[in-house]
Amino acid sequence: MASANAEISELPSEEGQGGGRCPSRARPVDLVYLAAKTRADRATEAEVLQAFASQVRQCLRSLVPGGDAAANRTAAARLRAAALAVGAFALSATAEAVERDGADTDAIESVYSRVIEAENFVSGLCR
Repeated sequence: MASANAEISELPSEEGQGGGRCPSRARPVDLVYLAAKTRADRATEAEVLQAFASQVRQCLRSLVPGGDAAANRTAAARLRAAALAVGAFALSATAEAVERDGADTDAIESVYSRVIEAENFVSGLCR
């Protein structure tokens, strides 16, 4: 039991020094979250991130400003799930806005921006 408590206390908290949020949450992909999911296996992290980038591109093809709202909602739901799986929390939040209103052009444009940001981040990591 003592070792389990020690392991839990070593996990990064939401709160950093000074009461702020964990700095890794400010990145397009929360690498601390991803490392926890992959047990810090770098090869697995790279594989997951590359699969994420591919899936995001597929979802983005179905997300069309001014397009069918139901199709946009479906694409946004898939995108949100993919983003949550790797810790791309900002992308997930913007996709959730499209999931609520598939016709919101501004929300769709925000998703595009977040996807570019996440893809650039992943590309930089996987070089």
